[in-house]
Parts: sequence; structure tokens; C-alpha cells
Amino acid sequence: MDLSRIPFFSELSPETCSALGRDVCERRVRAGEIIMRKGEEGCALFAILSGGVSVLGCHGARQTRIRLGPGEIFGEMSIATGQPTSGTVIAAKDSSFAVLTKEQFLALLSSDAALRQRLADMLVERLGPNGVVAADPPECIYVGLSDDVPATRAFVEVLERGTRHYAPGSRVCEAFDEAGSARDEVERWRASGAPNRYLLVLTRSSELPELQRVAGPADAVLDVEIGPRRSGERQQSAAAYGMADRESVLIEGPERSPLGSEERWCQRPSPGEIERAASDSTWQRERYPVLDHIARWVTRREIGIALGSGAARGGAHIGVLQVLEEAGIPIDCLSGSSMGGIVALKYALSGSANRALALVEEYLSDNQGMRQVSWLPRASFLRNRKLRRVAEQIARGMSFADLHRPVFVAATDLVAGERQVLERGSVAAALLATSAIPGMLPPVERGDQLLVDGALVSRIPVDLLARRRCGLTIAVNVIPSPRSQEADGARRAADFRRSFGRVFGFCQVIARSWEVLGSWHGLADAASADFLLEPSTNEHSGYDFANLQQMVHAGRAEAEARLPSLERAVHALLSPGGE
Repeated sequence: MDLSRIPFFSELSPETCSALGRDVCERRVRAGEIIMRKGEEGCALFAILSGGVSVLGCHGARQTRIRLGPGEIFGEMSIATGQPTSGTVIAAKDSSFAVLTKEQFLALLSSDAALRQRLADMLVERLGPNGVVAADPPECIYVGLSDDVPATRAFVEVLERGTRHYAPGSRVCEAFDEAGSARDEVERWRASGAPNRYLLVLTRSSELPELQRVAGPADAVLDVEIGPRRSGERQQSAAAYGMADRESVLIEGPERSPLGSEERWCQRPSPGEIERAASDSTWQRERYPVLDHIARWVTRREIGIALGSGAARGGAHIGVLQVLEEAGIPIDCLSGSSMGGIVALKYALSGSANRALALVEEYLSDNQGMRQVSWLPRASFLRNRKLRRVAEQIARGMSFADLHRPVFVAATDLVAGERQVLERGSVAAALLATSAIPGMLPPVERGDQLLVDGALVSRIPVDLLARRRCGLTIAVNVIPSPRSQEADGARRAADFRRSFGRVFGFCQVIARSWEVLGSWHGLADAASADFLLEPSTNEHSGYDFANLQQMVHAGRAEAEARLPSLERAVHALLSPGGE
């Protein structure tokens, strides 16, 4: 492996660099994967070969975020100081790293004075003059326009207004004449050092590759199209241009995607919204929610929520969503696993918590109707014909591109032995895949993949929200944690013996085992969230869908108790200029 292209190692002798390259290993990760968690012991140094990461930490009460791209390293300070890691590192996109073990790195430091000095210089670069993590530098949003026509011009004008509303000092750079002038402007913008400001670089979509050399790991692409969506090739633009984030905007396009569409979700502002935003003297979030969402995506002010697994307890997710809606808190994107994935998809399908609840009540409240025993079990004890029919009725042929909000759903691929993130294609298939309990329901086939319950590998997929530009993340754990359960062990043992001794009691044993697993791993999954909500659900109600309303009330009670602190955080996030 050639490490000479990593600046940190560039001053090593060619012989040392070559020898080190033969000893290190390469690691590849998917976007959204947590690479190291805050508080862990540093055990390796990571040099980014491709992709990029976000490092989430805090200084006092203030959260901090550092974004690193190809050629940069992380993990070195924990090894050098012997202190726990100070932040959680999440892959912002599919990435690869050269990994040095702790022993390799310490041996290298002890033998090379120039490398020790480089480490000290890097610390100065990453910290401000008072030892505080430096604020994020200015960012660039490359706005790729498929056509320079009045409709796109009107959109760009309101986008600039919305961006300046949340981040005063941001501005637009016209780049239609030549890419070279745009590159010069981007470099001047970076040198200005004004943190938390955004430069909207207007360019033709075909010219975006010319700007790759000045794109940083925190930059993003906003694809803007007029009329019906074109080839899906441009949907890969952000990954191709080395930028961490990407969003698509469709103006005057069809309301529904073609049947079976593999397109990703996109923003669809109406001409009426654009007209209202252009005519108002001040920015009003409620009058044009789609445009406001786009402006908040640009300025990292999205609000994301991760819904955990929990079977029937997932009704508590709906109660949480109800309270947030009633309080006027925007829910911009969702992630979910198992029942949490089902609720996230139903919420994004229907557009509101109450309509999502109606879907659940109509199709899933009677769990007896969902049982369809296979008399000659093969891959599963139950068949999923009824479940498939229910999923198709709920989804109505829709794909992820038709949802009201972007959703990321976790499933487990038994073939590859890893998590699969569902974010495009059939919603009905995603509903089935994320909740296919191994052994109880058959795997869902997708190409060479055999997909089962996402809870197997990801209980509360907060890390998937890193695929968006969230300024606030909320995790909901509906499985009772051990500390919340009653201390009367004798009574609880008697209850479990009774339920385990019934016909098909082995199903209760399996269910209880999954819940124990969930209670142990759920809190770890939610560690990076800004808020963790834990509705008080009964430990014996995991598969009792008849008590759906009780679960909804539990979710409402928890959200209402936490609402004052949530509202303060949301107010700070959405205030003009982030004040």
C-alpha cells in the first residue's frame, strides 16, 4: 500500500514508508457505519484513503463536528496520550482506510522525530488558540442545474433567501462562464475562514466534475431538474465527485415515480411554494415547508429521528411522532429497524402520525390474523402470504422516491452477513424485509441477497441519520432497559414460566431472548443521538398488538415529559442565524 500520498507520512523516508505500507491493513466501511465511539480506548490509527468521516464530540455543553476527507488521519491522539477517544467517528460515505495498530504507530513515533513534530502541528491545526475544537469552516454547495431557465432561477433565488435566513453571510457564486473562475472563488471562500456560512456554487450539471479538485469532505451537491426525472446516472453525482452529501430537487415533475422505480427520494417544491417564498418579505417556514426543508438541509439544520425495534411496543413510536407533530417540530428524515422501520415507512407514506396510526390499526392491531403456520416448515415456521398482502395494501405500489420524507430502513443480509440499508425500490419489500424475524418469517429475496429482520444487526439505527445533514437527532428506544424493570424476580419468573409453558411457548422464549438482546444493544446504538426517549412499555407486551393504544400512550407520555428540553433545542437550531 502506498502511504506516501497521506500527508502525515509524506516526510518519512521512502524505505520506511514502503515498509510500513506492507505492514498496514486496509479496511472498508459503508456510509453511516460507526468506526469508533467516544470513550473507547484508542487501538488504531486510521488514514483515509477514500471517502470521508464525521467526528462528533463536545466541548462543555457545545457539540462539535469535524469532517475529515482523503489524506487525513484520526485516532492518533488517543494512542499518543493514552486517553479515551474524545469523539464518535462515523463514515459520511462509503470509505476505505489504511489501519495502523497501536503498537505500529507508537513504534513509528518513537523512531521518527519529524513524525512527532507533524503530530504536534496537526493538533494545532485541529484546535483553536484556547484548546477548543475549531468551528467548522465555510462550506460549498454545488448546485447543478440541468437547465438555466426561469423556473430554476426562481428556485435559486428563494434558496439563497432561505440559506441566508439560517446562515447570514452566505451567498451565491455564478459559475456558468468557466469552471476555473468558480474554483478560484471557492478557494477564496475557504480562505475567508468565516465559519458556518455557505457558498452556493451555481453550475451546469455537466460541469460539476470540473469542481472536484476543490470539493471538501463537508461539501455537498444539490441536483436541480425541471420536468420528468432523467437518467438515474446523475443521482450518483455526490459520490463520484468526492462530496459527502447529495440531495435532488425536482421542479414541475410528476407526483409519482414510475412503477418499480429505483430512484432515490427527492425534494419536490411546487411552483406555488416558490411563488409564495419569492413574494414574502420575511422567511416563513410554515408557508413553504419543502423549500424550508431544502434550506435547512443546506445549512445542516435537519431534524432526524431513529426508531428502534420492539414488535408491538413500536406503537410507542407513533405516540412520540404525534407529540412532535403537535408541537410543530419538523421531522425531516427517519431511520428505523424492524418495527421501528415499519413505523418510519408508514409515517413517510401517509405524511402524518395519525394517518400512520390508522394504517397500523387497520392492518396490524389483530396479531391473530397475521399467523399463518407452515405445516411443513422449511426456512420459517410461519408463511408470509398474508403479511405480503398487507404490505402491498399499505404501500399501494409506492417506492422510496414517493415518500413524504427520506427514510433509511435497516435489514440483515444472511448471505453477506452484514447490514443492508434500504433507501430505494419497493416500499412493500422493505416493510417485509426489516421485520422478517429469523426462523419465524421467511427471508425476503433481493437479487443475491436474503434479507431478514434489521434488529439482528442494528437495533436503533441512529448512525444512518449521518447520511443526512442533521443538526439534531432523536433516538427512541421502546424496549425496557434492565434498570426500568421490576425487582420482584420471583413474580417475574413465575410469569415467564407460565407463558413459556403454553402451546407454542417456544415463540415466547424466542421473543424474550430477542428483547434481552435489544435491551443490551439498544442503548449502545443510540449513544450518538442528541436525545434518547425511552417510553415505559410493559415487558410482557412485546407481541401483544391488541394493546396498541396503550403503547401509543406510553410514547406520548415520554415525549410530553421531554418536550420542554426538545423545544429549547429545536428553537436554538431553527432560529435565524442559529441564535
